[in-house]
Amino acid sequence: MNDVKSLSKKLDGARLALQRVGTELQQVRETAGSAEQHESKLADLLTERQTILVRALVAKKTADTAKIDSDIATAEAQLAAVSVARDALPIYEQAVQQAREDVAAIELQRREAVEAHIVARHDAAQERYLQAIASMESAVEEMVGAHAAWELMCRNGNASEFPCRGRKVLEDLRSEGLRVPWNLSRLKDPAVAAQYTDNFRNFWYVPAWADSKSIGFGDSTAAKLVNDARDAGHDCREYVGAKAPVPDPMVMVRVNRGTISTSEIRLDPLTHGVAQRRSLQHGPYSDVELPEKFARQLAASGVVVIHGEGPLPERSVRLKEEPLRVEMKPQNPHGPIHRRQSMTANYSGFYGEDYGLSNYPD
Repeated sequence: MNDVKSLSKKLDGARLALQRVGTELQQVRETAGSAEQHESKLADLLTERQTILVRALVAKKTADTAKIDSDIATAEAQLAAVSVARDALPIYEQAVQQAREDVAAIELQRREAVEAHIVARHDAAQERYLQAIASMESAVEEMVGAHAAWELMCRNGNASEFPCRGRKVLEDLRSEGLRVPWNLSRLKDPAVAAQYTDNFRNFWYVPAWADSKSIGFGDSTAAKLVNDARDAGHDCREYVGAKAPVPDPMVMVRVNRGTISTSEIRLDPLTHGVAQRRSLQHGPYSDVELPEKFARQLAASGVVVIHGEGPLPERSVRLKEEPLRVEMKPQNPHGPIHRRQSMTANYSGFYGEDYGLSNYPD
């Protein structure tokens, strides 16, 4: 970024020059535009001098024209300055245009220097990327070769399949792209792995850093490039990276009346679609975790009591039950949460129509 810093200093000087020449041009324009005013003033002074001479002649006195002559000389000098300003005006206008072009040229040079720095950073990383891909060749070749050797020497009749990845790694590269074991993917996070069926370790996935659900990948490099350019004087706003969505808070409630149904699902490691679904029923005196907004609406109707916000109902003080059923159904099986929170609540004796809530992110 040294070239950017140098050009920034040069640009500061060019902008100051443009400001100075622009101020001088404004002054020259004002002077050139005052010709009529100075011509009128000179004419008035000449008329006044003639009047003084006439009065002195009538009175047979010597006319005192010293002051008026000084004023006339000043007016003539001002009028001469107007003429000079008129002659200089095209030169100043050209100078301002040249200064503007100088500023624009340096701004372009600095922008090109920033672009060159970013491209150089990218190309260096791309070279490492291509080298990494090239280095995979021998590893993939050995994995595929090992699979072929197994089939020749170890697979007889109904013998077991090759127990390793083998040629599947090459098939993945050809059809789906790069794949890695689960412990190098997002499933290394136990909370994510818990969303999948228990056989998730048998499959390979997109690397964790390349997963579409990874937030802010590349932000650190972008922020550094932008900050380096800003520190070097380049005009640019601060880089703001992507932010993970803030999940709606969950609260624990105790069911006071009726039944709340929730669904838990497990995803298929291969398709990421729903593989297993389990329905849970939470009757009176059961504890269940719900999205806070939904829970408060139920609490306002006396359906549940939020933990920590009032006495929890016990069997000995249970209120008379009215017909009520609340269902919490899964919304998007491909989303990031284990317990889905798109809900439809059907009330009897509370509201005259169905009430629905949806889109509770993890």
